[in-house]
Amino acid sequence: MNQDETAERVWESVGLWADGRRDEAMRELADLTEGQTLPELYGVACGLAAVAQAALTQMHGLRPGAAFWGVRTPDGASPEDTLAAEQLFTARFIAAFLNSDTDTTMALFVTVCTAPDPALLPACLGTMLAATGGAVCALAQGGSR
Repeated sequence: MNQDETAERVWESVGLWADGRRDEAMRELADLTEGQTLPELYGVACGLAAVAQAALTQMHGLRPGAAFWGVRTPDGASPEDTLAAEQLFTARFIAAFLNSDTDTTMALFVTVCTAPDPALLPACLGTMLAATGGAVCALAQGGSR
């Protein structure tokens, strides 16, 4: 699958999520990622992060690269102590992508791909879809933070 097709299907997945069709969005993501190589799966992760970037920077009234993004929890606790592995991956991957830190996005992706649990990568991509779709929904509803 070429990059344009991947991008189109990522947008389709996020659009389905934003429309409230969560099960269809997850099926579209599963279909998209089935049989993909690791570099192609990394492209899917980056595609989801790019959509999140578009939503988050618009929501906050920023240009891409105009701020440093980090990971915090609402109660100030350490993210490692409170977030599930797929949530922590998603938050860190999107923050690193927003910061144009490709070394970190790649390291996070490799860590998930080499984890002993083969279900971790699909769980992480599903969580990224949910977070990205949530950002798009918040933006569409006039959300700002």
